[in-house]
Amino acid sequence: MKIGIIATEKVPVGVNNLVGKQKITDFIVTELCDRGHEVVTLCKIGSHVKGSMMNYVESEEVVEGAYTIVEVADLMTSMRKFLEYGFDVIHNHSDNPLVIIIGNYLNIPFITTFHMPVLQDISYALMAIKDQINQEFTSVNSILANEYSKYVDHIQIIRNGIDIDQWKYYDQDDEPYLSWTGRIERGKGLEQIIDLCIKFNHRLKFAGPIIDFDFWESGIEEKVEQNDLIQYFGCVHEKYINQLVGQSAAYIFTRKSKYSYGLTIIESLACGTPIIAMNNEMTKEFIDENIGILIDLDQESEFLEGIKSVKNINRKKCLEKAANYCCHKQMVDQYEGLYMKFMVQKAKAV
Repeated sequence: MKIGIIATEKVPVGVNNLVGKQKITDFIVTELCDRGHEVVTLCKIGSHVKGSMMNYVESEEVVEGAYTIVEVADLMTSMRKFLEYGFDVIHNHSDNPLVIIIGNYLNIPFITTFHMPVLQDISYALMAIKDQINQEFTSVNSILANEYSKYVDHIQIIRNGIDIDQWKYYDQDDEPYLSWTGRIERGKGLEQIIDLCIKFNHRLKFAGPIIDFDFWESGIEEKVEQNDLIQYFGCVHEKYINQLVGQSAAYIFTRKSKYSYGLTIIESLACGTPIIAMNNEMTKEFIDENIGILIDLDQESEFLEGIKSVKNINRKKCLEKAANYCCHKQMVDQYEGLYMKFMVQKAKAV
Protein backbone atom coordinates (compact mmCIF):
# COMPACT_ATOMS: atom_id res chain seq x y z
CA MET A 1 0.00 0.00 0.00
CA LYS A 2 0.96 3.60 -0.48
CA ILE A 3 0.42 5.16 2.95
CA GLY A 4 0.55 8.82 3.90
CA ILE A 5 1.47 9.60 7.51
CA ILE A 6 0.73 13.08 8.85
CA ALA A 7 2.99 13.87 11.81
CA THR A 8 2.81 16.92 14.04
CA GLU A 9 3.93 20.19 12.50
CA LYS A 10 5.26 21.42 15.85
CA VAL A 11 8.41 19.32 16.42
CA PRO A 12 10.60 17.04 14.27
CA VAL A 13 10.03 13.28 14.24
CA GLY A 14 12.72 10.60 14.19
CA VAL A 15 15.39 12.44 16.17
CA ASN A 16 17.01 11.64 19.52
CA ASN A 17 15.03 11.98 22.74
CA LEU A 18 11.63 11.71 21.08
CA VAL A 19 8.67 11.76 23.40
CA GLY A 20 5.04 10.73 23.21
CA LYS A 21 3.29 10.70 19.89
CA GLN A 22 6.46 11.66 17.98
CA LYS A 23 8.05 8.40 19.09
CA ILE A 24 4.89 6.43 18.27
CA THR A 25 4.71 8.01 14.81
CA ASP A 26 8.32 7.02 14.19
CA PHE A 27 7.64 3.41 15.30
CA ILE A 28 4.64 3.17 12.96
CA VAL A 29 6.49 4.60 9.95
CA THR A 30 9.53 2.36 10.48
CA GLU A 31 7.51 -0.83 10.92
CA LEU A 32 5.27 -0.11 7.92
CA CYS A 33 8.35 0.43 5.75
CA ASP A 34 9.89 -2.80 7.06
CA ARG A 35 6.70 -4.61 6.00
CA GLY A 36 7.14 -3.41 2.43
CA HIS A 37 4.66 -0.53 2.33
CA GLU A 38 5.47 2.69 0.51
CA VAL A 39 5.29 5.37 3.19
CA VAL A 40 5.50 9.15 2.84
CA THR A 41 5.53 11.24 6.03
CA LEU A 42 4.45 14.87 6.20
CA CYS A 43 6.61 16.29 8.99
CA LYS A 44 8.46 19.30 10.34
CA ILE A 45 11.80 20.34 8.92
CA GLY A 46 14.58 18.52 10.78
CA SER A 47 12.74 15.20 10.93
CA HIS A 48 14.46 11.94 10.02
CA VAL A 49 12.20 8.96 9.39
CA LYS A 50 12.28 5.86 7.22
CA GLY A 51 10.70 5.94 3.78
CA SER A 52 10.04 9.26 2.07
CA MET A 53 9.49 12.60 3.76
CA MET A 54 7.78 15.83 2.80
CA ASN A 55 8.34 18.81 5.08
CA TYR A 56 5.61 21.20 6.10
CA VAL A 57 5.75 24.55 4.34
CA GLU A 58 6.91 27.16 6.86
CA SER A 59 6.75 30.82 5.86
CA GLU A 60 9.82 32.81 6.71
CA GLU A 61 7.81 35.99 7.09
CA VAL A 62 4.93 36.24 9.56
CA VAL A 63 2.50 39.11 9.08
CA GLU A 64 2.01 41.09 12.29
CA GLY A 65 -1.36 40.30 13.83
CA ALA A 66 -2.21 37.67 11.25
CA TYR A 67 -0.07 34.70 12.27
CA THR A 68 -3.04 32.33 12.23
CA ILE A 69 -3.84 33.21 8.62
CA VAL A 70 -0.24 32.54 7.63
CA GLU A 71 -0.38 29.17 9.40
CA VAL A 72 -3.57 28.24 7.57
CA ALA A 73 -2.05 29.18 4.21
CA ASP A 74 1.09 27.16 4.96
CA LEU A 75 -0.95 24.12 6.02
CA MET A 76 -3.18 24.27 2.94
CA THR A 77 -0.12 24.45 0.70
CA SER A 78 1.50 21.55 2.57
CA MET A 79 -1.62 19.37 2.30
CA ARG A 80 -2.08 20.15 -1.40
CA LYS A 81 1.48 19.05 -2.18
CA PHE A 82 1.17 16.02 0.10
CA LEU A 83 -1.99 14.79 -1.63
CA GLU A 84 -0.22 14.84 -4.99
CA TYR A 85 1.49 11.56 -3.98
CA GLY A 86 -1.77 9.69 -4.60
CA PHE A 87 -2.17 7.62 -1.42
CA ASP A 88 -4.27 4.52 -0.80
CA VAL A 89 -4.83 5.66 2.79
CA ILE A 90 -3.76 8.57 5.01
CA HIS A 91 -3.14 8.25 8.75
CA ASN A 92 -3.19 11.51 10.71
CA HIS A 93 -1.26 11.90 13.98
CA SER A 94 -1.38 15.70 14.06
CA ASP A 95 -3.57 17.52 16.58
CA ASN A 96 -4.12 20.38 14.15
CA PRO A 97 -7.92 20.81 13.84
CA LEU A 98 -7.65 21.93 10.21
CA VAL A 99 -6.11 18.59 9.25
CA ILE A 100 -9.15 16.79 10.69
CA ILE A 101 -11.49 19.02 8.71
CA ILE A 102 -9.52 18.72 5.46
CA GLY A 103 -9.27 14.94 5.83
CA ASN A 104 -13.01 14.65 6.21
CA TYR A 105 -13.61 15.96 2.71
CA LEU A 106 -11.10 13.85 0.84
CA ASN A 107 -11.93 10.91 -1.41
CA ILE A 108 -9.01 9.03 0.15
CA PRO A 109 -9.57 6.81 3.24
CA PHE A 110 -8.51 8.95 6.18
CA ILE A 111 -7.78 7.96 9.80
CA THR A 112 -7.17 10.30 12.71
CA THR A 113 -5.57 8.97 15.90
CA PHE A 114 -6.26 10.85 19.13
CA HIS A 115 -3.14 11.01 21.31
CA MET A 116 -4.14 13.97 23.45
CA PRO A 117 -7.14 15.17 25.50
CA VAL A 118 -9.90 17.09 23.72
CA LEU A 119 -8.62 20.61 23.19
CA GLN A 120 -11.08 23.39 22.43
CA ASP A 121 -10.04 23.82 18.80
CA ILE A 122 -10.23 20.06 18.27
CA SER A 123 -13.77 20.04 19.63
CA TYR A 124 -14.72 22.81 17.18
CA ALA A 125 -13.29 20.79 14.30
CA LEU A 126 -15.22 17.67 15.31
CA MET A 127 -18.45 19.63 15.70
CA ALA A 128 -17.91 21.10 12.23
CA ILE A 129 -17.92 17.62 10.64
CA LYS A 130 -20.30 15.79 12.98
CA ASP A 131 -23.24 15.76 10.54
CA GLN A 132 -21.24 14.03 7.81
CA ILE A 133 -18.23 12.20 9.21
CA ASN A 134 -16.09 10.73 6.45
CA GLN A 135 -13.10 9.33 8.32
CA GLU A 136 -12.20 6.74 10.95
CA PHE A 137 -11.00 7.62 14.45
CA THR A 138 -8.76 5.71 16.83
CA SER A 139 -7.60 6.46 20.35
CA VAL A 140 -4.58 5.22 22.27
CA ASN A 141 -6.63 4.32 25.37
CA SER A 142 -10.18 4.01 26.66
CA ILE A 143 -10.01 7.22 28.74
CA LEU A 144 -9.42 9.34 25.65
CA ALA A 145 -11.93 7.31 23.67
CA ASN A 146 -14.58 8.10 26.25
CA GLU A 147 -13.77 11.81 26.09
CA TYR A 148 -13.96 11.91 22.29
CA SER A 149 -17.16 9.85 22.21
CA LYS A 150 -19.00 13.09 22.99
CA TYR A 151 -18.16 14.19 19.46
CA VAL A 152 -17.89 11.03 17.35
CA ASP A 153 -19.84 7.77 17.59
CA HIS A 154 -17.20 5.15 16.87
CA ILE A 155 -13.60 5.16 18.09
CA GLN A 156 -11.37 2.11 17.87
CA ILE A 157 -8.85 1.74 20.69
CA ILE A 158 -5.32 0.88 19.53
CA ARG A 159 -2.85 1.10 22.38
CA ASN A 160 0.63 2.50 22.00
CA GLY A 161 3.58 0.13 21.81
CA ILE A 162 7.36 0.30 21.79
CA ASP A 163 10.14 -1.81 20.32
CA ILE A 164 10.73 -4.10 23.32
CA ASP A 165 13.92 -5.50 21.77
CA GLN A 166 15.59 -2.09 22.02
CA TRP A 167 15.46 -2.27 25.82
CA LYS A 168 17.84 -4.40 27.88
CA TYR A 169 16.16 -6.46 30.59
CA TYR A 170 17.63 -6.30 34.11
CA ASP A 171 16.84 -9.34 36.23
CA GLN A 172 17.48 -7.48 39.47
CA ASP A 173 18.13 -3.96 40.67
CA ASP A 174 21.80 -3.23 41.29
CA GLU A 175 21.15 -0.42 43.74
CA PRO A 176 18.19 0.50 46.00
CA TYR A 177 17.19 3.75 44.31
CA LEU A 178 14.10 5.09 42.55
CA SER A 179 14.23 6.32 38.96
CA TRP A 180 12.31 9.07 37.20
CA THR A 181 12.46 10.24 33.57
CA GLY A 182 10.62 12.84 31.55
CA ARG A 183 10.51 16.47 30.58
CA ILE A 184 11.42 18.68 33.51
CA GLU A 185 8.61 21.18 33.90
CA ARG A 186 5.79 22.04 36.25
CA GLY A 187 2.93 19.63 36.69
CA LYS A 188 4.94 16.42 36.39
CA GLY A 189 5.30 15.79 40.14
CA LEU A 190 9.11 15.87 40.11
CA GLU A 191 9.47 18.40 42.93
CA GLN A 192 7.13 16.39 45.15
CA ILE A 193 9.00 13.12 44.72
CA ILE A 194 12.33 14.88 45.33
CA ASP A 195 11.00 16.29 48.61
CA LEU A 196 9.70 12.89 49.69
CA CYS A 197 12.98 11.17 48.90
CA ILE A 198 14.93 13.76 50.87
CA LYS A 199 12.55 13.58 53.84
CA PHE A 200 12.59 9.79 54.07
CA ASN A 201 16.20 9.21 53.03
CA HIS A 202 15.57 7.47 49.69
CA ARG A 203 17.84 7.82 46.69
CA LEU A 204 16.44 9.20 43.43
CA LYS A 205 18.12 9.26 40.03
CA PHE A 206 16.38 11.19 37.29
CA ALA A 207 16.98 12.34 33.72
CA GLY A 208 15.30 14.40 31.04
CA PRO A 209 15.42 17.69 29.17
CA ILE A 210 14.84 20.88 31.14
CA ILE A 211 11.82 22.49 29.47
CA ASP A 212 10.95 25.04 32.16
CA PHE A 213 14.15 26.72 33.36
CA ASP A 214 12.24 28.93 35.80
CA PHE A 215 10.90 25.77 37.44
CA TRP A 216 14.39 24.23 37.50
CA GLU A 217 15.96 27.32 39.03
CA SER A 218 13.13 27.88 41.53
CA GLY A 219 14.28 25.02 43.74
CA ILE A 220 15.00 21.80 41.85
CA GLU A 221 18.57 22.76 40.95
CA GLU A 222 19.40 23.72 44.54
CA LYS A 223 17.98 20.50 45.96
CA VAL A 224 20.07 18.46 43.50
CA GLU A 225 23.24 20.35 44.39
CA GLN A 226 22.73 20.15 48.16
CA ASN A 227 21.57 16.54 48.53
CA ASP A 228 23.66 13.49 47.66
CA LEU A 229 20.44 11.45 47.66
CA ILE A 230 19.25 13.21 44.49
CA GLN A 231 21.16 12.79 41.23
CA TYR A 232 20.32 14.42 37.90
CA PHE A 233 21.89 12.94 34.75
CA GLY A 234 20.76 15.51 32.19
CA CYS A 235 19.11 14.85 28.85
CA VAL A 236 20.68 11.53 27.89
CA HIS A 237 20.38 8.95 25.10
CA GLU A 238 17.86 6.15 25.39
CA LYS A 239 20.52 3.52 26.15
CA TYR A 240 21.51 5.44 29.30
CA ILE A 241 17.85 5.80 30.27
CA ASN A 242 17.64 2.02 29.89
CA GLN A 243 20.50 1.53 32.32
CA LEU A 244 19.31 4.16 34.80
CA VAL A 245 15.77 2.75 34.94
CA GLY A 246 16.74 -0.91 34.59
CA GLN A 247 19.11 -0.86 37.53
CA SER A 248 16.64 0.88 39.84
CA ALA A 249 14.41 -0.76 42.42
CA ALA A 250 11.34 0.94 40.94
CA TYR A 251 10.33 3.55 38.40
CA ILE A 252 8.26 6.33 39.96
CA PHE A 253 5.50 7.76 37.74
CA THR A 254 4.36 11.01 39.33
CA ARG A 255 2.02 12.65 36.85
CA LYS A 256 -1.44 13.18 38.32
CA SER A 257 -3.41 13.81 35.13
CA LYS A 258 -5.81 11.03 34.23
CA TYR A 259 -4.63 11.37 30.63
CA SER A 260 -0.99 10.72 31.49
CA TYR A 261 -0.28 7.18 30.36
CA GLY A 262 3.34 7.69 29.49
CA LEU A 263 5.54 5.56 27.26
CA THR A 264 8.00 5.72 30.14
CA ILE A 265 5.86 3.17 31.99
CA ILE A 266 6.12 0.72 29.09
CA GLU A 267 9.85 1.34 28.75
CA SER A 268 10.35 0.69 32.45
CA LEU A 269 8.49 -2.61 32.21
CA ALA A 270 10.64 -3.60 29.24
CA CYS A 271 13.66 -3.12 31.53
CA GLY A 272 12.01 -5.39 34.10
CA THR A 273 11.55 -2.50 36.50
CA PRO A 274 8.32 -2.40 38.54
CA ILE A 275 6.26 0.78 38.75
CA ILE A 276 5.17 3.01 41.61
CA ALA A 277 2.55 5.27 40.06
CA MET A 278 -0.02 7.88 40.93
CA ASN A 279 -3.43 6.26 41.23
CA ASN A 280 -5.62 7.71 38.46
CA GLU A 281 -7.95 6.42 35.76
CA MET A 282 -5.14 5.86 33.29
CA THR A 283 -2.70 4.01 35.53
CA LYS A 284 -5.52 1.99 37.08
CA GLU A 285 -6.47 0.75 33.62
CA PHE A 286 -3.01 -0.63 32.92
CA ILE A 287 -1.08 -1.29 36.14
CA ASP A 288 -2.00 -4.25 38.35
CA GLU A 289 -0.39 -5.85 41.40
CA ASN A 290 1.84 -8.02 39.19
CA ILE A 291 3.79 -5.09 37.81
CA GLY A 292 3.39 -2.14 40.15
CA ILE A 293 1.87 -0.27 43.06
CA LEU A 294 -0.66 2.55 42.79
CA ILE A 295 -0.39 5.29 45.41
CA ASP A 296 -1.45 8.80 46.30
CA LEU A 297 1.73 10.86 46.54
CA ASP A 298 -0.05 13.31 48.82
CA GLN A 299 -0.20 10.51 51.40
CA GLU A 300 3.32 9.95 52.72
CA SER A 301 2.36 6.60 54.23
CA GLU A 302 1.32 5.30 50.80
CA PHE A 303 4.66 6.38 49.33
CA LEU A 304 6.56 4.48 52.02
CA GLU A 305 4.32 1.42 51.69
CA GLY A 306 4.77 1.50 47.91
CA ILE A 307 8.55 1.35 48.21
CA LYS A 308 8.24 -1.55 50.64
CA SER A 309 5.67 -3.49 48.58
CA VAL A 310 7.36 -3.09 45.21
CA LYS A 311 10.23 -5.30 46.41
CA ASN A 312 7.92 -8.31 46.18
CA ILE A 313 7.19 -7.86 42.46
CA ASN A 314 8.67 -10.38 40.05
CA ARG A 315 10.61 -8.42 37.44
CA LYS A 316 9.93 -11.07 34.79
CA LYS A 317 6.22 -10.30 35.13
CA CYS A 318 7.02 -6.70 34.19
CA LEU A 319 8.81 -7.79 31.02
CA GLU A 320 5.97 -10.17 30.16
CA LYS A 321 3.44 -7.36 30.44
CA ALA A 322 5.47 -5.15 28.13
CA ALA A 323 5.97 -7.93 25.57
CA ASN A 324 2.37 -9.15 25.58
CA TYR A 325 0.51 -5.85 25.64
CA CYS A 326 2.89 -3.07 24.58
CA CYS A 327 4.84 -4.31 21.55
CA HIS A 328 4.93 -1.91 18.61
CA LYS A 329 4.41 -4.78 16.17
CA GLN A 330 1.03 -5.54 17.75
CA MET A 331 0.14 -1.85 17.49
CA VAL A 332 1.06 -1.73 13.80
CA ASP A 333 -0.80 -5.04 13.16
CA GLN A 334 -3.99 -3.28 14.23
CA TYR A 335 -3.34 -0.15 12.19
CA GLU A 336 -2.42 -2.24 9.16
CA GLY A 337 -5.65 -4.21 9.60
CA LEU A 338 -7.57 -0.94 9.57
CA TYR A 339 -5.82 0.13 6.37
CA MET A 340 -6.64 -3.20 4.75
CA LYS A 341 -10.29 -2.83 5.74
CA PHE A 342 -10.33 0.44 3.82
CA MET A 343 -8.77 -1.23 0.80
CA VAL A 344 -11.41 -3.97 0.78
CA GLN A 345 -14.20 -1.41 1.10
CA LYS A 346 -12.70 0.63 -1.71
CA ALA A 347 -12.46 -2.44 -3.99
CA LYS A 348 -16.09 -3.36 -3.34
CA ALA A 349 -17.22 0.16 -4.15
CA VAL A 350 -15.60 0.09 -7.58
